Amino acid sequence: MTEQEFITKLPTIDQYYVIFCDFTKMPYVECDVETYDDKIYIFLDKKRADEFVESYKEDKMKLHIEIIKRDQIRNFLGVMVGDGVNMASFRGKEDFDIQLNKIVVRKLKEGAPQPLENPTLQISMIYFMQAVRTAETEEERQITRQFEEEMMVNIARAKLLLPTKVLDETDENGNKRAAIMQLKNENGELYIPLFTDLNEFVKANREEGSFNFTGVDFNMIRSMKLPNMSGFIINPGTIGLLLTEQHMQAIENRFGSGENA
Repeated sequence: MTEQEFITKLPTIDQYYVIFCDFTKMPYVECDVETYDDKIYIFLDKKRADEFVESYKEDKMKLHIEIIKRDQIRNFLGVMVGDGVNMASFRGKEDFDIQLNKIVVRKLKEGAPQPLENPTLQISMIYFMQAVRTAETEEERQITRQFEEEMMVNIARAKLLLPTKVLDETDENGNKRAAIMQLKNENGELYIPLFTDLNEFVKANREEGSFNFTGVDFNMIRSMKLPNMSGFIINPGTIGLLLTEQHMQAIENRFGSGENA
């Protein structure tokens, strides 16, 4: 079977076994050692998927399988493109490493605004979270530090979604007041959630219709001060990356504003 024949066959396959990482709640991503593609693993046979998950336990990598149905596969792969993934490694009777742009074409409706996405930040957060939870040797910790630095640069450059809600209150000028969403953790600490894209918001909060969104860059985030605020959390529905004042100061000291990063 050729690659194109396999691509044509995709909508006829009942279900796919996708390898997810427990640390990110997202598909497990690897950088191909030869091509440097950022790829995910999709199996057509559950037994092979189970064996793949088992083989990573020695490296302390916690993986699991999630099922994607055939009517969901193209949309799923489109979301992966927005997350910075550019290849899917399909494992079945034959194996195919396929560039995602050969499978999905993401088109905007005429006149529709370009959606806010941060694929470079997303993929750097994924690699960092996968690495930091498994690093044991000095070499592995050094790699983790490299991932962290790349992630910090991307945070400094990013424009993220800040969810707000219009209140049934008005200010002294008669304008409606708006509240910024805040999340409280088990310790009672308050964090402002930020999202790399709308899909990440939906994963964390199903009340999408009641919120508006403001695009905020690092400088705007840095200037936000709310009472009892402990910091920010990026993509709380999946990666949940915490940004405390210490983290924000470190990014500012090392990389400055997004314009200079």
